[in-house]
Amino acid sequence: MHPVARAFSRQHCIYKWLLVTGFIFRSKNPPFNFGFFGTHYGTYVKNHWRNDVVDWVVAGHSLGSTVAALWVDSNRAPSDGITGLILLAAYPDALTNLVDIQIPVTSIWGSMDGLTTESDIEGSKNQLPTNTNYVRIEGGNHTQFYYSDTLQNNDNPAQISREAQQLIIEREIAAILN
Repeated sequence: MHPVARAFSRQHCIYKWLLVTGFIFRSKNPPFNFGFFGTHYGTYVKNHWRNDVVDWVVAGHSLGSTVAALWVDSNRAPSDGITGLILLAAYPDALTNLVDIQIPVTSIWGSMDGLTTESDIEGSKNQLPTNTNYVRIEGGNHTQFYYSDTLQNNDNPAQISREAQQLIIEREIAAILN
């Protein structure tokens, strides 16, 4: 998991959910908790667990998803064992092109997100496989992808509860993991 800029992975809803469902979940917080300072950290985690884990689903939130997509783009050989990509409230940067990648990709965002807008998602569709699973959470926002009682700067208030938003996220992650 590539965390968002300036937030720890333990704050994200998928961290706690994966722990109770029995999946191995590993994350490295990059220097200064800023994703682009740790674009290579996925390789560290993968190398450390190489004898225990064969299939890797890579995920991130916000800037962490941008870094995750960049890392998957650089580690796309079948021998790399990447079996899925989950983009949470994010989209690939302009240099990342995953159109021809042969793994499931899921993009999840909230309709009230003030940081990752509908326009951002639409504008990045030409960089992702045509069979990407796009999940728009009606009433969801950027902040409720993680555990915080404080609305993130430039985000909009959600129109659904954090619990409802995170249940949708968990359901969609379960679909790509199973």
